[in-house]
Amino acid sequence: TPQGSSVSRSSIGSTQHSSSSLWLAAVQADQVACRLAGDTVRVLLPLAKVAAAIIDGELWRGRGYSSVHDFTREELERSSKWLRLHAALHRAVVRLPGLRGAVTGEDGGAPIGMSKALLVARVASVETLASWVERARRSTVDELRDAVCSGGSEPEAVAPSSDDIAEAPGVLWGFSAPPSVRAAFDSALDLYRRLEGGDATVTSFIEALVAEDYASDQPPDVFQEWLRAAEPRLDSVEIPSGNELPAMVVARELLAKLDETIARAGVGSDSEVLGQLQWFVTAADLMERHLASLLVEMSASGLVRELGFLSIGAYAENRLGLSRTSIEDRVRVARSLAKRPHVQQAYVTGAIGLEKALLAVQILGTASVDTSRENEWVSHLKECTVKRLRDEKRALLFASSVEGRAGAPAPMSDDAWLASLRCAPGDTAAAVQRAGHAACGSAPLIPIAGSVLRWRLPVELARDFGACIETRCKYLTLDAAACDWSQPISDEDPHSWRAARTFSTACRRLPSWVGLLAMLEEFCAQYDQAEKGSASHSEVFVRARHRCEAPGCTCRRVEWHHRQYRSRGGSDHHDNGDALCPTHHRHGQHGGYMQVTGDTPLERTWRLGPARNGVWYRNERRIDVRSPRQPESTR
Repeated sequence: TPQGSSVSRSSIGSTQHSSSSLWLAAVQADQVACRLAGDTVRVLLPLAKVAAAIIDGELWRGRGYSSVHDFTREELERSSKWLRLHAALHRAVVRLPGLRGAVTGEDGGAPIGMSKALLVARVASVETLASWVERARRSTVDELRDAVCSGGSEPEAVAPSSDDIAEAPGVLWGFSAPPSVRAAFDSALDLYRRLEGGDATVTSFIEALVAEDYASDQPPDVFQEWLRAAEPRLDSVEIPSGNELPAMVVARELLAKLDETIARAGVGSDSEVLGQLQWFVTAADLMERHLASLLVEMSASGLVRELGFLSIGAYAENRLGLSRTSIEDRVRVARSLAKRPHVQQAYVTGAIGLEKALLAVQILGTASVDTSRENEWVSHLKECTVKRLRDEKRALLFASSVEGRAGAPAPMSDDAWLASLRCAPGDTAAAVQRAGHAACGSAPLIPIAGSVLRWRLPVELARDFGACIETRCKYLTLDAAACDWSQPISDEDPHSWRAARTFSTACRRLPSWVGLLAMLEEFCAQYDQAEKGSASHSEVFVRARHRCEAPGCTCRRVEWHHRQYRSRGGSDHHDNGDALCPTHHRHGQHGGYMQVTGDTPLERTWRLGPARNGVWYRNERRIDVRSPRQPESTR
């Protein structure tokens, strides 16, 4: 049992306890959660060692992936940042050996976890490590981050210089909006990713919108002050041990194999190291799922607030030493899948991971789904790549919110999925206009319950983004108020202006989603003009949505690959061409780490990885190909 798994009632501060029985239940649940978190921490260091070996050796290339981002998303259903932070933790432990015991609690104190360990590694030396670890144990993550960024009070402390640090979780920021505005945002985000040449994050897209707005002739002039409530922490006081839950028994059985796996972590052939990574990820996933189920019960019964924490994320980060966002996603899935028993079973058994479960929650939403349809989705989730599922989510949500398709959606067929990818110059701007038309035509004066746009953003970016949106709303309101009410609205006017006229006529305050829609319309009008289309926008690139067609690859810097060489009689017809990124074109197809067969796009069969142990796909579905037909252009 890790140290620090006990709490003190007097340490809660100003928290009012409803009854002694509720407090006792909270203490017992906290003890069980700390034990589960302690088991999760045991996997942390060997997982970090394997992650460092994969990052240093770029082992994802041997699996046929062009980037670590695509590898972690498709193979592990995690982000590349997750893998890089674990590798950074291993490098920190190698540089500061005393940090190892602090991470897991083997030094006799409470385990500080990965987030605090990465912060401590930024400024600590071998001589000052003990004092920084002590500070980490008595501080919240936010308090420790402030101390690290200021260089600390110890004279030996130095200013941070490394990039290997867990970033601040930011704030959850958003507002109510019609569902079609979300569809417009997703369409503009896809355009931004094409411009960037990769699978850029939502945060970077919002940064681009803010930068565009600050560079305009009407920059934001709104100042917002963000207030952050303090998050209480719990000091360690011994309490009697409680009984173990079944989840802990399962975790113990899995961790029985941990010692023998740790001994060879990060050592062996490339395939062995990748197998070790998969094993550690599976172990961590299992324990995080059980922990999330416990936290859902603790939140529903009010035990998290009884312990003095404002949210599950704050409890997981400051009390358990785990990732805030990861636990929040786990809790969200555990809550949402309660009414999807078949999808829930696939998630609990590990048949699908966290990323696919989140996509299933977003696609199915709150619609009523019968058993047969749910089973279709379970099979679909198992065999499709995350890349394709994200494409389907975008297309299905656009169809339901903009085109008005009702009911629970069915998994998209290969034909429908391929057709949804097609994107010629000007198509994104047209899609945003259709979404704006749907938003203006959906009774905008009536609040839409359950439709909320929200993002987790850095505090400064959230402040700037809110200022941009409010400034847009202010100028739209002023222009609409100065307009003659009898003047008809032209069909050529942007839909954000039409919404502003409607709200102004009704003497209503302009909602935030209108300002966001105006920013999206301007962004698409600037960067997706149909008249700028040139010969470079060939049918192959339009068909592939200007993205590499290799399974799981999201690179947007694409090249034309002739399946049958022109020197061997191959034509320039689009059926003879594939859109491939430079890595898959030069080092994959021509380097032996990828193979493609098939005469038409829907018949393409792809092999990722070397011939001896590659994985085969068709239309972003994993398939079993015993003896695939060799292509005519085989070298």
